[in-house]
Amino acid sequence: MSRTLLIVEDHTATRDLLRELFGMVGDYEITEAANGAEALTHLRERTYDAMTTDGDMPRMNGDELLETARNENRLPGKYAMISANASKLQAMKEELPDIKLVSKPVDFTAIKQLSDHLSS
Repeated sequence: MSRTLLIVEDHTATRDLLRELFGMVGDYEITEAANGAEALTHLRERTYDAMTTDGDMPRMNGDELLETARNENRLPGKYAMISANASKLQAMKEELPDIKLVSKPVDFTAIKQLSDHLSS
Protein backbone atom coordinates (compact mmCIF):
# COMPACT_ATOMS: atom_id res chain seq x y z
CA MET A 1 0.00 0.00 0.00
CA SER A 2 1.47 3.33 -0.98
CA ARG A 3 2.05 6.05 1.56
CA THR A 4 1.13 9.65 0.83
CA LEU A 5 4.09 12.03 0.73
CA LEU A 6 4.08 15.80 0.31
CA ILE A 7 7.36 17.14 -1.12
CA VAL A 8 7.80 20.89 -0.56
CA GLU A 9 10.70 22.40 -2.51
CA ASP A 10 10.97 25.63 -4.50
CA HIS A 11 13.65 24.49 -6.97
CA THR A 12 12.09 22.42 -9.74
CA ALA A 13 15.22 20.35 -10.42
CA THR A 14 15.58 19.42 -6.74
CA ARG A 15 11.86 18.62 -6.49
CA ASP A 16 12.18 16.38 -9.58
CA LEU A 17 15.22 14.66 -8.06
CA LEU A 18 13.42 14.06 -4.76
CA ARG A 19 10.39 12.64 -6.56
CA GLU A 20 12.62 10.32 -8.59
CA LEU A 21 14.65 9.15 -5.58
CA PHE A 22 11.60 8.56 -3.39
CA GLY A 23 10.08 6.60 -6.28
CA MET A 24 13.17 4.38 -6.32
CA VAL A 25 13.22 3.64 -2.59
CA GLY A 26 9.55 3.27 -1.67
CA ASP A 27 5.93 3.06 -2.71
CA TYR A 28 4.72 6.65 -2.44
CA GLU A 29 1.80 8.61 -3.77
CA ILE A 30 3.60 11.94 -4.14
CA THR A 31 2.14 15.44 -4.14
CA GLU A 32 4.44 18.39 -4.80
CA ALA A 33 4.39 22.01 -3.64
CA ALA A 34 6.72 24.83 -4.70
CA ASN A 35 6.52 26.73 -1.39
CA GLY A 36 5.08 26.58 2.10
CA ALA A 37 1.88 28.44 1.21
CA GLU A 38 1.09 25.94 -1.55
CA ALA A 39 1.94 23.07 0.81
CA LEU A 40 -0.40 24.44 3.46
CA THR A 41 -3.22 24.43 0.90
CA HIS A 42 -2.52 20.74 0.22
CA LEU A 43 -2.37 19.97 3.96
CA ARG A 44 -5.75 21.63 4.47
CA GLU A 45 -7.29 19.53 1.68
CA ARG A 46 -6.09 16.07 2.75
CA THR A 47 -4.05 14.16 5.29
CA TYR A 48 -0.55 12.98 4.38
CA ASP A 49 1.47 10.18 5.95
CA ALA A 50 4.70 12.16 5.60
CA MET A 51 6.14 15.45 4.38
CA THR A 52 9.56 16.78 3.42
CA THR A 53 10.17 20.51 3.23
CA ASP A 54 12.97 22.76 2.14
CA GLY A 55 14.02 25.32 4.71
CA ASP A 56 14.43 28.41 2.55
CA MET A 57 11.58 29.15 0.13
CA PRO A 58 9.68 32.21 -1.09
CA ARG A 59 6.21 33.16 0.22
CA MET A 60 6.40 30.81 3.23
CA ASN A 61 9.61 29.08 4.31
CA GLY A 62 9.92 25.65 5.90
CA ASP A 63 9.96 27.01 9.48
CA GLU A 64 6.73 28.94 8.92
CA LEU A 65 5.11 25.96 7.20
CA LEU A 66 5.93 23.60 10.06
CA GLU A 67 4.78 26.08 12.70
CA THR A 68 1.50 26.86 10.91
CA ALA A 69 0.77 23.21 10.13
CA ARG A 70 1.47 22.26 13.75
CA ASN A 71 -0.77 25.06 15.08
CA GLU A 72 -3.58 23.91 12.77
CA ASN A 73 -3.09 20.21 13.66
CA ARG A 74 -2.23 19.47 10.03
CA LEU A 75 1.36 18.31 10.51
CA PRO A 76 1.83 14.76 9.17
CA GLY A 77 2.94 12.10 11.63
CA LYS A 78 6.40 12.00 10.03
CA TYR A 79 8.15 15.03 8.61
CA ALA A 80 11.62 16.13 7.59
CA MET A 81 13.49 19.26 6.60
CA ILE A 82 16.01 19.15 3.77
CA SER A 83 18.29 22.18 3.78
CA ALA A 84 21.76 23.40 2.88
CA ASN A 85 21.66 25.73 5.90
CA ALA A 86 23.33 23.88 8.81
CA SER A 87 22.36 26.47 11.43
CA LYS A 88 18.72 26.27 10.34
CA LEU A 89 18.82 22.48 10.67
CA GLN A 90 20.25 22.72 14.20
CA ALA A 91 17.65 25.30 15.24
CA MET A 92 14.83 23.11 13.90
CA LYS A 93 16.14 20.09 15.81
CA GLU A 94 16.00 22.08 19.05
CA GLU A 95 12.47 23.34 18.33
CA LEU A 96 11.04 20.09 16.91
CA PRO A 97 12.91 17.10 18.39
CA ASP A 98 10.90 14.61 16.29
CA ILE A 99 11.97 16.16 12.98
CA LYS A 100 14.33 14.29 10.68
CA LEU A 101 17.00 16.56 9.19
CA VAL A 102 18.81 16.02 5.91
CA SER A 103 21.59 18.21 4.51
CA LYS A 104 21.72 19.21 0.86
CA PRO A 105 22.87 18.08 -1.56
CA VAL A 106 20.87 14.87 -1.19
CA ASP A 107 21.82 11.52 -2.65
CA PHE A 108 20.30 8.05 -2.92
CA THR A 109 21.63 6.90 0.46
CA ALA A 110 20.27 9.95 2.30
CA ILE A 111 16.84 9.55 0.70
CA LYS A 112 16.81 5.80 1.44
CA GLN A 113 17.50 6.54 5.12
CA LEU A 114 14.89 9.29 5.11
CA SER A 115 12.36 6.98 3.46
CA ASP A 116 12.99 4.34 6.13
CA HIS A 117 12.37 6.98 8.82
CA LEU A 118 9.22 8.32 7.16
CA SER A 119 7.85 4.80 6.73
CA SER A 120 8.52 3.62 10.29
